Amino acid sequence: MNVIVLLLDSLRADHLGCYGNNWIKTPHIDQLASESMVFDRAYSEGLPTLPFRNAAFTGKYTLTRKGWAALSANDKLLSELLWSREYTSALISDTEHMHRYPHSNFARGFDYVEWIRGNEGDAYRTDPNINVRFDLFETKKSLRNRKVRPADYLQERYRRYLRNISQWVDTWWDSDENRFIARVFKAAMSWLERQERRDNLFLWIDSFDPHEPFDPTLEFQNLYPVPQYSGPPMCWFGGYADVLSDAEVGHIRALYAAMISMCDKWLGIFLDKLKQLDMMDNSMIIFLSDHGEFIGERGLFLKEESWPYEELARIPLIIRHPQGLGSGKRHQGFVDTTDLMPTILEFLQVIGPNAKQVAFKPSAAYPAASPDEIEGYSLMPLFSGELERVRDFAVSGWFDVSWRIRNQDWSYYMWASEEKTRRSEPELYRINHEYRVPSPTEFDRTCDWMEKENVIDRYPEVAEKMELELLRFLRKYAPKAPGDSLNLNA
Repeated sequence: MNVIVLLLDSLRADHLGCYGNNWIKTPHIDQLASESMVFDRAYSEGLPTLPFRNAAFTGKYTLTRKGWAALSANDKLLSELLWSREYTSALISDTEHMHRYPHSNFARGFDYVEWIRGNEGDAYRTDPNINVRFDLFETKKSLRNRKVRPADYLQERYRRYLRNISQWVDTWWDSDENRFIARVFKAAMSWLERQERRDNLFLWIDSFDPHEPFDPTLEFQNLYPVPQYSGPPMCWFGGYADVLSDAEVGHIRALYAAMISMCDKWLGIFLDKLKQLDMMDNSMIIFLSDHGEFIGERGLFLKEESWPYEELARIPLIIRHPQGLGSGKRHQGFVDTTDLMPTILEFLQVIGPNAKQVAFKPSAAYPAASPDEIEGYSLMPLFSGELERVRDFAVSGWFDVSWRIRNQDWSYYMWASEEKTRRSEPELYRINHEYRVPSPTEFDRTCDWMEKENVIDRYPEVAEKMELELLRFLRKYAPKAPGDSLNLNA
């Protein structure tokens, strides 16, 4: 059996048709979802990019231990546990943060690694003589000062990206063949074609798209017109929306939607290749993201504030079992990032049922996946019907900055200092299960988001109960000794 992970960075679940969106075109993801179990309440426990991957690779919570940091030396990784068990593994990615010093050890344990260089601010092409076309995108607002990223920093990252794509810049809006999402999936397809035995494979595809810059081709931009906007594409804007007109807000939302549709196209091409290679019947396919984005909600774009509201914390998770288990079903229970590792290990029979026993006797040559070290839950019993759920709530947040707990009906927030968060008091929201994301031309920046009314004063008993659950969770997974916590933040 094989496991293939399809990770698209910064993809909001509510921007996919299979999660109730009725205006963004994602036919290939939706088709995959129809053949899979769809998890409606999947959350990233540690935000953003690197904390997610720490938890996914180790099955351990990061929120109480470290923020933006490399893998720890004593971590037992998913890839390492497959190393000597007849599995051939590959990591193919254009996510620069995973291989940029000083957190460049995410390739540990993989047999084959291919980095697609040059996305976003990757310092790949550094020749100052390369022609840089600043007129390609709108720049005035994109390079204005942000709280955590001053203008000179943003301008340098912007210049790097323009250098990196300079060889394709003349046709940048016309062809997606050289876009990073295309290059990542092409590399993945090439690796699969080179395998003599298309069994016992573990492939982790880690695409940075649809992360900004939001620069899809005109083919996809034209799917989501915003007639009120007529300027150059605003692909790089991030921060506070108070300097934007309603037309500019709608335009950026449309660009994000267009990026998602372009990613959907290439994911569909990859899935077609799996069918051609006759791999659909012996491969578990896991599709997910690491976090979402603010796309105008609360007056924000991207991740300017470390606020783990629904727009950022909720992720899509779709798992297609090769034997059809769970096909067409939707799971309403809570799952999170730490569940990925034990699910894969149990499916590949490296650990025992529900990740509660070791399938191989540990030794110096064959490290074990100890139940004491894996804090997430295998989701395999949900496919078999052995269990109805694995947990009753989900916790998300930024290390040392913000903490959020969510159950079926409520979400509760605690914050660090107001200086860090621009938040001072706890917040409680009742979940609106009927909310759907409006299209760019229908979006009202003053009210169109899920968690709007803080009702903590009206339901103090609910807030108190949820705070107690949250604190118990944080204490359970607190560092066991001084030095276990790495005080690093994004």
